[in-house]
Amino acid sequence: MRDYVYQRPVVLGLLLCTATVTLVLTGMLAGSTGLDDWHALGALLGLMPADADSGMLAQIVWQIRMPRSIGAWLAGALLGLAGALAFQWLGYYATLPIALLLAGLAAVPILDDLQAA
Repeated sequence: MRDYVYQRPVVLGLLLCTATVTLVLTGMLAGSTGLDDWHALGALLGLMPADADSGMLAQIVWQIRMPRSIGAWLAGALLGLAGALAFQWLGYYATLPIALLLAGLAAVPILDDLQAA
């Protein structure tokens, strides 16, 4: 039983790392027209034939989408760390209104986009 207790954090860490890599790769494949299927994946892996369109797509994937995806992951990680620290320092009842306020503020751009459409 004791070996199982020590393996849980390792399994959780591996699952979180797998989810991180999957989400960053998905973010690198997602463009303005949705998921660009195999073309962006080919540009990501360098398997596209050498023509002007594939070179431009590879540049978009590596110089625009990769920093965007990694920046989004880092922003989420920092927000999670800030929430954990606030919860530890302030406790549940003091942290809950702050979390609800931040969730409401995060919904404002979404609602604004829905009204514009």
